[in-house]
Amino acid sequence: MSVPYPFGIGEHSCAENEHLFLNCNQSDGHDPEKLWFHDLPVLNISVLEGSMVVSIFTAHDCYNQSGEQVSNHSVSIDLSQGPYMFSDTQNMFTAIGCDTMGLVSNEKATYGAACISLCDEMASLADKSSCSGSGCCQTSIPQGLNSLYISSLSLFNHKNVSDFNPCGYAFLADRRTFKASDWKISGLPDGNASDAVIEWVVETKTCEQVEANTSSYACRNNTNCSYSENGQGYRCLCKDGFTGNPYLPPGCRGLSSDSTASILKQILTSVLIGKGILAKESARTRLGITHAVVHWACSVTVKQVVKDSVSPQLLQLLEELFPL
Repeated sequence: MSVPYPFGIGEHSCAENEHLFLNCNQSDGHDPEKLWFHDLPVLNISVLEGSMVVSIFTAHDCYNQSGEQVSNHSVSIDLSQGPYMFSDTQNMFTAIGCDTMGLVSNEKATYGAACISLCDEMASLADKSSCSGSGCCQTSIPQGLNSLYISSLSLFNHKNVSDFNPCGYAFLADRRTFKASDWKISGLPDGNASDAVIEWVVETKTCEQVEANTSSYACRNNTNCSYSENGQGYRCLCKDGFTGNPYLPPGCRGLSSDSTASILKQILTSVLIGKGILAKESARTRLGITHAVVHWACSVTVKQVVKDSVSPQLLQLLEELFPL
């Protein structure tokens, strides 16, 4: 996967600041190298959304047929040292099992929530399962959460369900990719992990604070300073009509001259094809023209782009062939 700036790897100077530096190494000296955030494998980073997807181990508790607990594992994650929060809009706290109560709180114990999942026979979880309490349950997490403690408990030590459900699981799940069918009620813990979404900002400062000190301001040209939805700090976005990475100098850019020339060439060729002036097959073969480009050439937006960008001579030709 790619590592977009303001994040960096290798040298600390490659990141915008120390909190955005990531490690890239092997977990045990044999596996392929992975990108790590704290102790969490990173699966994706989005500059546009100000988010990253990480893999988090699940909490679990398992019992034998006599009701004795044979294994358990809780999960503790603290992001409070950096500009990070667990996404309250993309994540759902989830528990799987037929005798399972999932518990989640923050490290300071100022927040807590739970959900209970019960069933008395083998449950088959479908991808579109509502997770409403039979084999699977879910609940939301609050905004601004930067630490988690997750545990899985049993109400009856799985005594009545151990034949088909010896373990319960609790975890944070990315609601966009979570599939209940991936979790087997009869399964045993085997390095189970789930995807979770973490939101990030460049710094935990206001736009007014950083704009007053341009030496530390991370937003480049043609960008806007934007507050994150969870209110923890600022990040940068390209202005309307511009694209690119807002953290990399010189900043976001409009349509480049090379791109404009290429697009205009395709637009003009499309227009000529439409008027029968150029042979369709030869022109499309030579320039890779598609039906979509031909249709695009007819849009009001592109007409205006052509009108604003081409030479007077070319504009006159286009107006004759294809009124703008």
